[in-house]
Amino acid sequence: MGHQTHAVQTRSISCNTPRTAMPNVVSKQEIAGRSMDPEKLVSMLDTKFAGAYEVEMMHNTYSIRAPRELSNTEIAMCRR
Repeated sequence: MGHQTHAVQTRSISCNTPRTAMPNVVSKQEIAGRSMDPEKLVSMLDTKFAGAYEVEMMHNTYSIRAPRELSNTEIAMCRR
């Protein structure tokens, strides 16, 4: 099974971006994708991190790199 990309990746920073271009990205977080609304998730990430994040989906799990982890409350706001 290959790597599956999700529509949210088109609104994130490319995974090929050198780490030096994103010095504030220090945290990696994985979130189960089964009840997440991708549009709400991207909106939350854009609001909180102004584009300074990476997100991809693989095996129904969102992998997010950002300056900090999303809180449980923030994650709950992104659910369907």
